Amino acid sequence: MPSPRRSRPLLASISIPLAVVVFLALALGVVSAMPTDPDPFSTVSFANLVTPYPTTAWPAWCDNARLGGRWLGQECVVELRDETTGEAYYCVGVESPPFRFWPTDMPAPYVPICAARGLNIAWAKPWGATPTNTPLPTNTPTRTNTPTNTPTNTPTNTPTNTPTNTPTNTPTNTPTNTPTNTPTNTPTNTPTNTPTDTPTNTPTNTPTNTPTNTPTNTPTNTPTNTPTSTPAPLQGCQTGKDGAGGILTGIVNTYYTGAASVTAGAVSIPVGALRGAAPIAAGDCLLVIQMQDADIDSSNTSAYGDGTVGDPARGATNLNNVGRYEYVTAQGPVSGGMVSIASAGPSGGLQHSYTEAAASSTAGQRTYQVVRVPQYASATLSSGLTAAPWNGSTGGILVFDVAGALTLGNAQVSVNGLGFRGGAGRQFWGNAGGRDDDYRSLAGVDLLSDTNYHATKGEGIAGSPRYVYDAINRTVVTTTLTTEGYPNGSMARGAPGNAGGGGSDGNPTNNNENAGGGGGGNGGVGGQGGNSWSTNRPTGGFGGAAFPADPARLVMGGGGGAGTRNNNRPTQLDSSGAGGGGLVILRVGSLVGAGAISANGADASRDTTNDGAGGGGAGGSVLILVTNSGLGGLQVAAHGGRGGDAWRNEVPNAFPGPRHGPGGGGGGGVVILSGAAASVDVSGGANGITTSLNDPYGATSGTAGTVVTNATP
Repeated sequence: MPSPRRSRPLLASISIPLAVVVFLALALGVVSAMPTDPDPFSTVSFANLVTPYPTTAWPAWCDNARLGGRWLGQECVVELRDETTGEAYYCVGVESPPFRFWPTDMPAPYVPICAARGLNIAWAKPWGATPTNTPLPTNTPTRTNTPTNTPTNTPTNTPTNTPTNTPTNTPTNTPTNTPTNTPTNTPTNTPTNTPTDTPTNTPTNTPTNTPTNTPTNTPTNTPTNTPTSTPAPLQGCQTGKDGAGGILTGIVNTYYTGAASVTAGAVSIPVGALRGAAPIAAGDCLLVIQMQDADIDSSNTSAYGDGTVGDPARGATNLNNVGRYEYVTAQGPVSGGMVSIASAGPSGGLQHSYTEAAASSTAGQRTYQVVRVPQYASATLSSGLTAAPWNGSTGGILVFDVAGALTLGNAQVSVNGLGFRGGAGRQFWGNAGGRDDDYRSLAGVDLLSDTNYHATKGEGIAGSPRYVYDAINRTVVTTTLTTEGYPNGSMARGAPGNAGGGGSDGNPTNNNENAGGGGGGNGGVGGQGGNSWSTNRPTGGFGGAAFPADPARLVMGGGGGAGTRNNNRPTQLDSSGAGGGGLVILRVGSLVGAGAISANGADASRDTTNDGAGGGGAGGSVLILVTNSGLGGLQVAAHGGRGGDAWRNEVPNAFPGPRHGPGGGGGGGVVILSGAAASVDVSGGANGITTSLNDPYGATSGTAGTVVTNATP
C-alpha cells in the first residue's frame, strides 16, 4: 500500500471545525502489555474492536486502553493491524473530545481511525462488519506536494546544466587525453582524466549524452590503456621471507590503524591496536595506504561535491593523498605504539605523508592504515581466502607477495562488499525546515529520533556519514558521536567523493514521498536513485563519482546511499545502501592453473516495501602483477552492485500509483593487470525497479569501470 498521507497531531487540530467523534474500545482486556521504545505500541486484532463508545464513555475507554497502549498526557495510543495485509496503524484519542477526521472519505461500513504523532487516516472494520469492501481510496488525490514542488525545481536545473556541460566537456577532454594516451586511444579513455570529467556527464545530461559516453568507454579501454604511473615497488621487502604458504585461506593480513598523521621522511609510524593474528616483526613487509582524505564542497547547492555548479552534484574538490600507498620494511616489532620502518623516501623514511584526523565541521574523517604483507615463496589459493571487512579505520584489503608460483587451484577468492559501507536506512516521520531539493542535511545526534527527513549518504574517500550500514551483522553503526560525518550534514542527495548520495524525500515535512539512494562510484560513476513517490520528482541520490585509474593510487568501491522511508521500523534497514568492493593487491612470480578473484560491489536489498530503496555498492580495485608468466587462467571481476527494488511485487495502477524510488546501480571498479586475463568484468550495476512492471522510475544503472592490462610488474 502506498505511503499514506499523514495528518497533523490531533491535539494541534482541535481548533478546526470537526465533523464526527469516533471512539474505539478494547474488549475483554485482550490487549497485551506495552513494549518499550522504539516500538511502544501493542497489537490489537480487529476481533477485539467493538462499536465505538459514546462521548460519555471516552475517559473509561482511555483508562482501559492503558492496559495495551501508552498514556501520552491527554492522548492514549494503541496499534491496530489490518488482518488482511498486516499493515499497522495507530489510534489516538484525547480525553476531551472532539477530535478530527474526514467523514467524506468514509465508505460504509468502515469507520475512520485517527492516527498518532502525525500519522495519516487508516481504516478498520467495526465489530460485525462484513469484510467485502473493495480496496479503499488512497490519499493521492488530496496531496498538495505536486503543485508546490514542480515549479521550484524546473527553472533552476535547466539554465545551469546546459551552459556548464558544453564548455567543460569539449575543451578539457581533447587537450588532456591526446598527449598521454597511446595513439590508438580515443579521447574518451579515462586513465588520466580528472575525477570531475566522468561524473559530471552521466545522470543529468540530455539523453544523447549518456548513451554515447557509457558504451564507448568499455570496449576501447581494455586493450589500449597505458598507465601514467607505475605501481609502488616493494622497497626493501625480502621476497619469499615467510616460506611456502601452502593453501591460503581465511584472513592472512594483519591491520593497524594509523594513530596520528606522519610526514614524508618519517622513519617511524604511530599505530593503534592490531586486527589480525600475526603482529609485526622485524623484516616484515608493510603496506601503508591512505584510505580517506578527499575534500568536498559542502554547500546546499548543485556545487555540492566537486564545487562545479550544475547537477549532478558529486565528487571532490581535492583528492589530496587518498589512494596513495607504499611498501616499507619494519625494523622491529611495534613498541610504545610506534613501528620503526625503512623506505625509499627522504633520509630512508616514508615517501608520502599520511593523514589521520576525525571528522570536523569542514571535512570528513581522514584515515590511513598499515597492513602486514605476507611474503611467500609459493602458495595455493582457496575459496576461503578473503580480507577483514572495512570497519571505518582498517580492513577491506587483501595483499600478499609470492616470489615463485601461485597456484590458482580453481578457487573463487572474494572481497565482494568488503569496501566502503552503505548509508544506513532509517525511518523518519518528517519535520519542518527541509526542501525536496536539499543536497545535504543533518543526520542528528539521536539514532532513535524519528523527527527528521531525507536519507543517509554512503561512505567513501571523503569520509563516513554519521550512520552506516553493517551488512554482515545487519546493524546500524554510529561513526561519530559529536559531529556530522560529512561537513554540514550526512543526509540528502549530494554524493560526497565516490560515495552515493542518499535520497532527498519529496515531502520533507512528512518524509513520505520516498526516493531512492544513489549507487557508489570507483572506476565508473554510480547510478542515480529513483524518483519520489506520488510527486514523481527526480530527488533520488546522485551516484558517486569515478576515481581515476592509476596503478600508484588505489581505492575501495564507494558505498551506496540509502533510500528515504517513513514506514515499518522493524524493516528500516532494507532501505540501506550497499557496500563497495574491497581492494586486492598481488605480486607473484608466476600463475599456475585457473581461478577467479573478485572485488564486486554488493547488491542493495530487493525487498524494500512501501519505501525508497538503497543504491548498489561500487566495484572495488584489483592490482595483479606477474613477473614470469601470463594471466591466461585468471578471471577477474570488480563489477558494480545492483540497486535495491522498491515494492517490486506491487501491482501498479494509475501513474505514478504505488511507485517508490528504486536504488541506483553501483559503478564498475578498477582492474590493473600486467597482461591479459581469461576474463575481466568491470560492468556497472543495474538499477533497481519498482512495481510488477519493473519500472526504473528514474533510477539509472552504474557505468562501466576501467581496465588496464599493461601495468609494469
